[in-house]
Amino acid sequence: MDPSTKRQLVGAAVLVALAVIFLPMIFSGSDEAEDVDVPVEVPPRPDDQPEPEELAEQPPEDLDEEPEDFTAEEPAGFEEPEASDDEPASPDEPERDEDEEQARDEPEETATEDETTDEAVDEVNGIAIASREQGAYSVQVGSFQEAENAERERDRIRDLGLPAYIESPDGEGSSFHRVRIGPVMERDEAQALLERAADEAGVEGYVVSR
Repeated sequence: MDPSTKRQLVGAAVLVALAVIFLPMIFSGSDEAEDVDVPVEVPPRPDDQPEPEELAEQPPEDLDEEPEDFTAEEPAGFEEPEASDDEPASPDEPERDEDEEQARDEPEETATEDETTDEAVDEVNGIAIASREQGAYSVQVGSFQEAENAERERDRIRDLGLPAYIESPDGEGSSFHRVRIGPVMERDEAQALLERAADEAGVEGYVVSR
């Protein structure tokens, strides 16, 4: 090979090698952002401000001083109550009236009209009346479903002087209030009541036994 041609090839190889090395460095350096230095100003420390070490070394003030004694003053004119040995006075008991106590002790005597009818009566208008527990015969003169009607008929017959009473339902299937005259011990006496009821009260009835 000709020497001149050989030098040209060597020179071209050197240029290519240099281009391979320096071209990437040139292009990559242009893309990177440049660093910007921003100056930061620090304000100067004031002259009167103590150093941190001096603050830590200063002891707290007035720690050794003891607080002054504090005593609460009692208000003027205040006196403690004195203990009394006297026993508390018991309230006076009201005086009870003797008449009230006597009236309270005595039982009240009350007797209703029906209770009088239940008790044994010796004689009413010439009729010997027995109690309902003792009497065996009565004269039934009416039977009513309404108690008011039965009471009205009983009062009417009583006003005529006959011993009428009401036999209330006993709850064994009966719902009637029966008006009866009596009771008496003997059937003959009941028969006489039946005749008087017809003559004096104008009612028809019949003799019933317990």
